[in-house]
Amino acid sequence: MIRKSVAVVALGLVSLTACAGTPESRPVAQQQESVVALNVAENADLGPVVTDAGGFTLYRFDGDTAQPPVSTCDGGCAATWPPVYVEGETPRVKGIDPKLLGTITREDGRKQLTVANWPQYTFKNDGKPGEAKGVTVPKWFATATDGRKAQQNKAIALTSATVADLGVVATDAGGMTLYRFDDDSADPPASTCSGGCAAQWPPAFVSEGFQVQGVDSSLVGTIERDGKKQLTIAGWPQYLFAGDKVCGEANGQGVGGKWWATKADGSRAGR
Repeated sequence: MIRKSVAVVALGLVSLTACAGTPESRPVAQQQESVVALNVAENADLGPVVTDAGGFTLYRFDGDTAQPPVSTCDGGCAATWPPVYVEGETPRVKGIDPKLLGTITREDGRKQLTVANWPQYTFKNDGKPGEAKGVTVPKWFATATDGRKAQQNKAIALTSATVADLGVVATDAGGMTLYRFDDDSADPPASTCSGGCAAQWPPAFVSEGFQVQGVDSSLVGTIERDGKKQLTIAGWPQYLFAGDKVCGEANGQGVGGKWWATKADGSRAGR
């Protein structure tokens, strides 16, 4: 069964500090032809997730990109994961920053909904409202109310995603790019970034019992700093970048000739 998700925007329980829209993904509120029906449902395993008007879970795909927003799911993929189309009149937006919602134009000329720049889909095997069977499929995640990945296990701290021009890179659970620093060392693992450096490049801290998805767990470890555990990949300490404001950005790539997005195998992206 393939369903099309089309109706009136009514989104609540949204974090307004989430990833915002970009010029490539125009805010839905600025598109005069668009009417989309969205709601939020509480999933026992995932927490609040975005749904269509009928209560069917919406998903995002790691094979897509958010910067710029691009869908790579077509043909047989789109038959299994029907795109959420935007059609009709000016939308009514309630309880959400309009910049969080946007659209992209697919090859067939139809407009597909984006949330925090990520193209949105339903899953044909979800047979009734509230189901989220798609989260068992690699690279597919239910969409959280801030556009990030709704995590089935809240302890998941490390995953991977496709970033334009860099390919697949390591990210935190929310899709923010992770980085490594050439002045650090991997053998033994040691961080040299503290003080002002750590303010600009916050260490990627993890909690006890964290889990990994999309990265070989044998490459993953931690080092102790400030009484916390900083994530390492292939021995390299991991960081976020204060200049990344939106999921899928990698503005820290190449800064100072020493900072690099981390590939899923721990090597430097783009090198």
